[in-house]
Amino acid sequence: MRKLLLTLIALLSVHLAIAQQCNVSFSTATNGMQVTVTNTTNWALIPGSTPNMWVTWGDNSNSFINYTTNSTVSHTYTNNGTYTITLWGQYFDTLNNQMQCFDSTFQNVIVNQPCASSIATVNNGNGSYSFTANNLGGGTGITYSWNFGDGGTGTGASVNHTYVASGTYTVSLTATGGGCTHNSSTNIYYFNGTLNCANLAANFTTSGTGLTKSFVNTSTPVSNIPAPILRKATWNFGDGSPTVSNVNFTSHTYTNPGSYTVKLINEWVDTFTQAVYCIDSTTQLITVAASPNLISGIISWDSTITNTMQVNLKVWLIVMDSAQNTLTAVDSAFVSGSQFAFYSFLGHPAGSYRTKAAIVSGTTGANQFIPTYHNNSAYWSNATVINHTGTSTINKDIYLIPGSFTGGPGFIGGNISLGANKGTTGGVPNILVALRNATNDIVRFTYTDANGDYSFGNIPAGSYSVYPEHMNYITVPSAAISIASGHYNVNGINFKHTPTHIIPIATNIAKITGNLFNIYPNPSTGNVTINWSSEATGIANIHVADITGRVVYSTEAKANGVSTINLAHLNTGVYFIKIATDKAQHTERLMIQH
Repeated sequence: MRKLLLTLIALLSVHLAIAQQCNVSFSTATNGMQVTVTNTTNWALIPGSTPNMWVTWGDNSNSFINYTTNSTVSHTYTNNGTYTITLWGQYFDTLNNQMQCFDSTFQNVIVNQPCASSIATVNNGNGSYSFTANNLGGGTGITYSWNFGDGGTGTGASVNHTYVASGTYTVSLTATGGGCTHNSSTNIYYFNGTLNCANLAANFTTSGTGLTKSFVNTSTPVSNIPAPILRKATWNFGDGSPTVSNVNFTSHTYTNPGSYTVKLINEWVDTFTQAVYCIDSTTQLITVAASPNLISGIISWDSTITNTMQVNLKVWLIVMDSAQNTLTAVDSAFVSGSQFAFYSFLGHPAGSYRTKAAIVSGTTGANQFIPTYHNNSAYWSNATVINHTGTSTINKDIYLIPGSFTGGPGFIGGNISLGANKGTTGGVPNILVALRNATNDIVRFTYTDANGDYSFGNIPAGSYSVYPEHMNYITVPSAAISIASGHYNVNGINFKHTPTHIIPIATNIAKITGNLFNIYPNPSTGNVTINWSSEATGIANIHVADITGRVVYSTEAKANGVSTINLAHLNTGVYFIKIATDKAQHTERLMIQH
């Protein structure tokens, strides 16, 4: 009882300590329109925590502040008034994936600069403007000096000024008095109605590949003239298509390759009055070619793992014969990069493709990335299919999957052989072997050696399965493997590599030598028929699993006559149908195509 009481007291003390750690506090100091916040929070952070603190100033602005005690941050307000300043703080325990603290506190501050002023402007026409200083601070005895941006100056609370030349001018006001000086400014845009058209020329740029071209109006902008004078472009693409007007950027898709004369007519227009001051035109002869036959994309990864060092990769272009359910790599390339790498394949006919990328260099951390199919799949059957039109197919990116390399005392090893017996004569080399956790996420991967052997070391306690991944072969993953105290070393997780399957030897799945049944159609749109022979007897267990080994359908059927199962609810993809009778078991790849 005494031990339990001490434990409760200790837990309560920890809780109180965390609660005390969570309170945030700060002080403020005001100097005219500037306020300085001093962080007075004193957090006793737990190991592995990530602290963050920030200040909201009450005028739609914010600033970060260091979480350490007595850190400061300052902010200057633009208007007098009362503002609510809030200090926010949080810290997150990254070791235990828990939020340990989220707290805030606020204070109201008053900022008042006696000489604070703003500018009111009146356009009198013909270049004449009136300017008035608005006294925002409420101070007395304030003096005002003006700079009109064209060399002219003035004094007093209200002044007039006339501009002669067109242009953009910054009017500055300096208010002095009440122990402070305050500066404010405004911009004036004046146009006197005349332009030198000889200095203005029409021009444009052309870009793009294939039959689609983009055009940008780069005609001479009107310098030192206010915004209402803008360029307005009219485009003639030279192929008999309608002209396009009032846009400075456009694109056009030509029907046929060839050479075309593109004409731009540019107008310099007062957008207020719609008056056209200058007009100029120009032409360019462009060549349009058919879009390149290209499949391309970017391979990216978490570059912090590789310390942004150079990484070499191999990428494959893969086709699938849906009639035969076979995959073949028809092209490959080596690429490299420090944070991402660009790949492309040229000259392949229209059709459906898959891509796959794998790191092949010895860069530190690079061996953590699992060979990955487009766009983010470790399994060939779940890869995103690329529908190539025979022209330009771009942005088919691959995001490499990182494994989780936590350490532990466990070991799992085995062999993949061409037969049922492990040994140097029947081992299958260079087979990708993935180690999956209890939720079927891949945490490690390796390749079989020349003898077909593979192993995983330094594994934490937990439940795992082994999944050999070989393009074009059906994989049946191993049964669950438990790594726990007293059972840290597990050997003999062996597989048999057949012409169509990779199967755990322990399952003893026998090849059906007689015609006990046949399955059709395959591919199927959903309804699958099992035609039993006269030799089949008893009750058959039927299981359908996806590529990860997850069972998505189960049923029983009498092994005689004809049985039909409905799989229309399954998504298009590759599945494995396993049929077990009292005489044999058989697993077959099944394509569902809607």
